[in-house]
Amino acid sequence: MFPQWNASYIFFFIILKFNESFMMLIWNKKFRIIFTAGAIVTVLGYYVMQMPKVYSAKTTLLLGESSAEMSLPQGLASFAAAGDSKLDTYLQYMRSSQFAERVAEQSGLMFRAELVNQNQPDSAKRLGAAQRLQNGLGYSRLGETNMVDVTFESTTPQLAADVVNAVGPVFFEYQQQRPYLYYPMNPKRV
Repeated sequence: MFPQWNASYIFFFIILKFNESFMMLIWNKKFRIIFTAGAIVTVLGYYVMQMPKVYSAKTTLLLGESSAEMSLPQGLASFAAAGDSKLDTYLQYMRSSQFAERVAEQSGLMFRAELVNQNQPDSAKRLGAAQRLQNGLGYSRLGETNMVDVTFESTTPQLAADVVNAVGPVFFEYQQQRPYLYYPMNPKRV
């Protein structure tokens, strides 16, 4: 006649009654819920609109050439550490404060108001710009290649582009001068 009431039927009945009472509560408070949700969306939208726009610039540098004669098959390429250590050395130098100071000074970025306060002596401008460059520049190696992506984010698109465009020429100029920097008495290439 009547189905036997076991625990699963009782549990289902309790859940059904709870959902029914919960839905009635929501229906009765619908305008308050709609108003609160609208207010939250409005406040979040205003906050997002007030955030400064951030522009990102990116360039790719080829830091060395691989020799086709000496290349290993793809499976054995991970054992070739000599090229990797040279590229890692380049990347560490590019992340250094010395390189950031060189970029700030040689490219004239230390005189940009967007990058550093201009009411300082030149040495403080160079160090401030170098610190901002060092913190903002990102370097990432592209797979197993000798290429590196250089990225910089700024609130002005021109500054972002100028920074990443300055990194390559400064690095390659340093690489050309490097043999002469260690032997000032002998200007011959070592």
